[in-house]
Amino acid sequence: MSRTNERRKRVCVVGAGAAGLPSIRHALLYGFEVVCYEGQGDIGGLWRYKPEETDESSVMKSTVINTSKELTAYSDFPPKAEEANFMHNRHMCQYLVDYADNFKLTEYINLWHKVQNVERASDYSKTGRWNVTVNDLKSGTTFTENFDGVLMCTGHHTLPHWPQPWKGQKEFKGQIIHAHSYKDHKGLEDKVVAVIGVGNSGGDVAVELSKIAKQVYLVTRRGTWVFNRIFDYGRPVDCALNTRFFEFFRTRLPLWFTNGVLQWQLNRRFDHELYRLKPAHGVFGAHPTVNDELPNRIAAGTIRIKPQITQFTEKGLEFEDGTKVDEVDTVIVATGYSFEFPILERGELVTVKDNQVDLFEYIFPLSCEHDTLGIIGLIQPYGSIMPIAEMQARVVLDVLAGRSKLPTKEERLALVEEKHNEMDGRYVKSRRHTIQVDYIPYMDELAKYIGCVPPYWFSYLPFDPLMAIHALIAPTTSYFYRIRGPHAWNGARKAILSIEDRVAKATNPDKKGTIFTLKHAGVTEMAKTLERRKRVCVVGAGGSGLPSIRHALLYGFEVVCYEGQGDIGGLWRYKPEETDESSVMNSTVINTSKELSAYSDFPPNAEEANFMHNRRMCQYLVDYANNFKLNESIKLWHKVQNIERAADYSKTGRWNVTVNDLTSGTTFTENFDGVLMCTGHHTLPHWPQPWKGQKEFKGQIIHAHSYKDHKGLEEKVVAVVGVGNSGGDVYLVTRRGTWIFNRIFDYGRPFDVALNTRLFTFFRQRLPTWLLEGAVQRQLNQRFDHDLYRLQPKHGVFGAHPTINDELPNRIAAGTVRIKPQIRQFTERGLEFEDGTKVDEVDTVILATGYSFEFPILERGELVKVKENMVDLFLNIFPLLCEHDTLGIIGLIQPLGCIMPIAEMQARVILDVLAGRSKLPTIEERLSIVQKKHDDIDARYVKSRRHTIQVDYVPYMDELAKYIGCEPPYWFSYLPFDPIMAVHALMSPTTAYFYRIRGPHPWSGARTAILTIEDRVVKATHPQKTGSIFTVRHAAAKEMIVIGASSNMLGALLAGAVAAVLAAQTVEKEYSPLLDQYSAPDNPGIVLRVMPTGLAYMRELGIKVVNEQMLKMALPTIRERIDTGEMMREILGEGHDFEDLDLSMHIRAAGNFEAQLNNPLLLPSVPIHGTFETLLGHVSLQISVRLSKTDQGAPRVQTAYCKASVGYVDLNVRNTGVITDLFINGFKSFLISQYKPMVEHKMCNMIEQMIDNDMNLMISSMPLKVGLNDDALDVLAATFQSPSRGRQRRSKLPSANNATLLNIVQNLRQQELIMDYALTADPFISYGSIAMAAKGEISWRGQGGTPFNPPTIKLPPPHGVHMIEFYATDYIANSMLYHAYRQRLLDLVIGPESTPALKDLLHTTCTSGFCLGEFLGGLGEQYPDRIVEIRFTSRRAPLIVFVEDRARFRLHGRMNMFLRPKQKGGQPEMIIRADTTMTSNVKLWLNDSHVVGNATIENLDFRLLESRVNDVDQSVFGDLGLFGAEFLEQLLTEILQLGITLPTMKGIVLKSPKQTLSSGSGQRRGGFRRRRETPLLELNPRPE
Repeated sequence: MSRTNERRKRVCVVGAGAAGLPSIRHALLYGFEVVCYEGQGDIGGLWRYKPEETDESSVMKSTVINTSKELTAYSDFPPKAEEANFMHNRHMCQYLVDYADNFKLTEYINLWHKVQNVERASDYSKTGRWNVTVNDLKSGTTFTENFDGVLMCTGHHTLPHWPQPWKGQKEFKGQIIHAHSYKDHKGLEDKVVAVIGVGNSGGDVAVELSKIAKQVYLVTRRGTWVFNRIFDYGRPVDCALNTRFFEFFRTRLPLWFTNGVLQWQLNRRFDHELYRLKPAHGVFGAHPTVNDELPNRIAAGTIRIKPQITQFTEKGLEFEDGTKVDEVDTVIVATGYSFEFPILERGELVTVKDNQVDLFEYIFPLSCEHDTLGIIGLIQPYGSIMPIAEMQARVVLDVLAGRSKLPTKEERLALVEEKHNEMDGRYVKSRRHTIQVDYIPYMDELAKYIGCVPPYWFSYLPFDPLMAIHALIAPTTSYFYRIRGPHAWNGARKAILSIEDRVAKATNPDKKGTIFTLKHAGVTEMAKTLERRKRVCVVGAGGSGLPSIRHALLYGFEVVCYEGQGDIGGLWRYKPEETDESSVMNSTVINTSKELSAYSDFPPNAEEANFMHNRRMCQYLVDYANNFKLNESIKLWHKVQNIERAADYSKTGRWNVTVNDLTSGTTFTENFDGVLMCTGHHTLPHWPQPWKGQKEFKGQIIHAHSYKDHKGLEEKVVAVVGVGNSGGDVYLVTRRGTWIFNRIFDYGRPFDVALNTRLFTFFRQRLPTWLLEGAVQRQLNQRFDHDLYRLQPKHGVFGAHPTINDELPNRIAAGTVRIKPQIRQFTERGLEFEDGTKVDEVDTVILATGYSFEFPILERGELVKVKENMVDLFLNIFPLLCEHDTLGIIGLIQPLGCIMPIAEMQARVILDVLAGRSKLPTIEERLSIVQKKHDDIDARYVKSRRHTIQVDYVPYMDELAKYIGCEPPYWFSYLPFDPIMAVHALMSPTTAYFYRIRGPHPWSGARTAILTIEDRVVKATHPQKTGSIFTVRHAAAKEMIVIGASSNMLGALLAGAVAAVLAAQTVEKEYSPLLDQYSAPDNPGIVLRVMPTGLAYMRELGIKVVNEQMLKMALPTIRERIDTGEMMREILGEGHDFEDLDLSMHIRAAGNFEAQLNNPLLLPSVPIHGTFETLLGHVSLQISVRLSKTDQGAPRVQTAYCKASVGYVDLNVRNTGVITDLFINGFKSFLISQYKPMVEHKMCNMIEQMIDNDMNLMISSMPLKVGLNDDALDVLAATFQSPSRGRQRRSKLPSANNATLLNIVQNLRQQELIMDYALTADPFISYGSIAMAAKGEISWRGQGGTPFNPPTIKLPPPHGVHMIEFYATDYIANSMLYHAYRQRLLDLVIGPESTPALKDLLHTTCTSGFCLGEFLGGLGEQYPDRIVEIRFTSRRAPLIVFVEDRARFRLHGRMNMFLRPKQKGGQPEMIIRADTTMTSNVKLWLNDSHVVGNATIENLDFRLLESRVNDVDQSVFGDLGLFGAEFLEQLLTEILQLGITLPTMKGIVLKSPKQTLSSGSGQRRGGFRRRRETPLLELNPRPE
């Protein structure tokens, strides 16, 4: 561990260009002290255009990059989406500047500092350090500094290469320049120019000049293959070809085949032979030319292709084909560049001849003893240099950090020689092809050294199929190399998945690109293998339609929205003209504050008014659509004419939607899996019955729907009929009066911000109505006396929808508004009222009498019937007549609050159901619930067509949230770990943000949005003011904050209220409130701990594997010189461990010996065969392994350090002959000195290979999500001898008359309950063991949504000699029980056939033995010869807690008894209705790879609610628990025997494991409670 305390190493980076900047970036990531010297006055290197002549590298003014922005980008800095795919050099330079600014690199760069020399320090042999001599160009001073490592990033486009002079060149009167000096076309207008060389520079120069020169001749010696930057369908060529998919075939198909295919593709664009460009070599035989315009310029004749020059004349050129050009003004030589290293020990350290240089991996000089100098960017790739240069820098820095090691010097020499040979065999002989590399193979080759090779695409398939597709088909950008390895980047996955989107937006900012939109054979076929995405139709793009689109996209649906108008916004887009569509008045201001009107993941701007004008409200909707890119899913001017069930609706639930395209006048029909109707209910004005005399009235009568503004009504007498929110804003005639709410509450806070809190909702739901209404009415009358102002109604505040109006009482007081009762009759010019008063002159009557709603486009009005605004919709969403839940009516509510967040929640519910994640009650239960809601409305509200769809904001949002599992956590559940959030959850307005804390698609910004509500409220009126919940001047809030210290009456009352809230909340939950105690989101549900014994076992296993591999492996043959002879032998290696370890061993190896002595003792060559034996003594291994987790939660191991040393070596050669034995053994000391370092290096290589590759491959076989019904571990099938899921059809759910245990189990298997083993944190080492913490959640289809968190536990130190410890909290079982409850899997129908124990019991007449007919009062006499059926419905999720030496299980439910009908087709008859509570003790243990158990019933209590059986009361019925316990005990035990599967790894068998269940609760007086910190319950491998 002393390595971590060493002095920070100093690293020098020479050059701040495209190679130098990532070198600085990664050196900083490694924690090095970095100094960069740049000889120019700015960063950017080659990419900073320099108009003047310079010795430095520079691009032409018009240069555009040849590789696309995605393949050019660095690994953690994706380019901007709007940036061109092939950037101009200005934008490329800006990208480098942005990169430097983003990572703050400029502070490490010394501009105008030119490095003059880099040489080995005096102590180099020991330290590997370098002296760097620098000239400060500004001051003229020179200084030398000492560094631990140097990265040379000076590029290789600096020194122009001039070919041998041609014959007659000296006599040529024209101009001859190198392409390095060419900046732009100025001075070459109307000239004749010859460009020599058809590489990228030559092609670019020729094309540019061809547009302004008189004539351009392009001279090529051998021709070239020309690639366009754009491939098929307009995609960047490198994005199409640099994929794993293409690379797989390129490296495996014969070269002649791939060459032929690509040549055919290139010749399709233009025939290279016809254009005199076809070379003799194949596409992969030379570096290609990238040019988009060259063939067009040739076709236009502005460029003419010429062969090699034979000689210059005084004014022209002669060519090999005998042609001449008599007049040539300028010759531009584009013959490439030479490179050398004059600043490396004054040119003596690294020698270069004809661009041939010996560098290991094109980075490390072979002449250096230490790997502390790296040449970065000296490559000519098929692709961009920049990401390769970044990878080279990472390798050098990783080696410098001591994390990676390189091969021995001999192996490097062999590898360098091998690369030279490969180059010679593949490429045309040219100084241009000495540093050629292929992008993907070379990146992979470098990545192996530091352990950042991208995972294989198929490794993602089990848990991230989308990433699997991208890993195969997306371009292999540098982001892939930051998924793992040193300094893995969390944003890598997101950057990879959005590559195609950025590519698409470069040319069409409004277009969204994905891997599935590519017109590419490989992609298309791959996409066809995926399951079809469900299509969802959203009708309307207003306040309800937009969040419907948003969440449909979050669920991954294909969304089409039809909007009949020319813009989005619906009701909130003001329409000055008369229209059938809904629209606001010009002056309308929203009645609910911005915070309560906002969607769940899009808080309004702080400076926005609390009550926005309709223009601002519409702008909020537009901003929402733009932010989430919803517009591309919306089709404007498309009016839906009809929606009807498709022909296959009974099977699929699909709908046909007929649409009229208003722009073209055409009509078409499309098919959808689901439809969301978001058309609103403010479209059809309601006209009351005509009054007496109305026809004779000479004035104007209009509906408020037609009222836009005051124009035309100046100086008129106007009567407004109706005192709702529309009427109250103009003039007033009221039938029954109304309660007027001001938008502003006490202290200027928005009224809904003050009242829509959990605290207020608690009191409103629990205090007597008369008390609460009296308090609110007093508050309202304090502002103005409603009775005095003739507005006080007979009903209470909550008996009708209130009116929101700020000015009405002031207008009444001013006399500009006068209140009148109901109209009795119209006169010719006026009105008479019920109180006998008259108004003789009335110019206009405006009817503000509300709206009707109907659904004429749903099967032409026949599907959903409406009468007097009364409609039967379950949850105000789902039509009761539909067999499938694939149609939803969104926004059809009249809330005490804002419609928009409620509409969003309604959309989330139907989409969750459509996704198969949630289920709704049965049709019978729905009918009952709908009827109850109607009854509740009738009892509470004044009879009115206005109150048929009334809902209360918070209760209704909670009701919907329960169906999808996104209910906000109870405020007190935050107290142990987040008290600030606890206060906000209780006292802040219950905005939509609370419903995105958990559940489907939780929003990470929810907490921040909640904590800043008050700040945005305050800034709406005072931008310089900061608000928080603690600055609110609100009596209840203030007292709540100081409740712990307050002793006044109000404090005591509030303390009692909080206690009442605690008590009440336990009843309302779908799970026990105990599960919210002492829990936190970051807690693990399970911990798998590898014990010291297990580590020892795994080490022994590793050593055994290594020893076996030593005997089997065919390792590379090593050749070594022995004077005039040569010897061949095999080198062997050894094993590994998990942490810092000094391992000593002895290795003995033997093998065949082959040698050839060339001219020994002046004799002819002698072949020798024999055997050798070697002993390696005191072999020492020091290994350190780093443990981490991937972004997906999989464990990962990486070698952090490895050092091997061999104490001594003994080598003997036998059976070669007496003379040769003596001769060879005489050179033993030489052999041994060469043998030791190779063995040491091979040992670490093998260990790193096993840990970084083999071990991770083994770990990857451990699934992150394990189904309780997994085919490979189908314990359900094994238990019940039923076919595995993979071999059986999906059967229907068990019928009511066939609820056998087997069917219950089959049902469980079909529901896909899955356990999540993804790690929540990096594995950690303590007490000599490795602990891995995972979520441990069991949920339906692995989609999460458990509303409670794991408990806080404390792990004890490891003890015992077992290998593995598996710690489980009660979270595992409770999450499974919760989701089983949510999916209604715990609802049972039990009959005689369910189990043999009930065969005779469930009868009213006893044929043999005992039956219920004898036990339950007069059941047998009252209902003879009948079969009893028991229906059990769970009323909330069961609870299981671990207590002392067992687990306790509690179940609450409703148990109803029915008599089955005597005849087929009859209805069951309910005879008993009761509540039941069962408490059971559960014993758990480990059985192989499953946690299993058995159960005993502690008590089974029944509470009789209703009985239709004579002589049955509570005392009789309560004894039934004695008989029911036996059956339930058997049922529970059989289910527990199914077990929870532990994850296993291939090839690993766990011996003597130990399981520990961490207690999240304890026992107290026979009850259940959660402890803050609890002991552990240890279970034996087998029950006694």
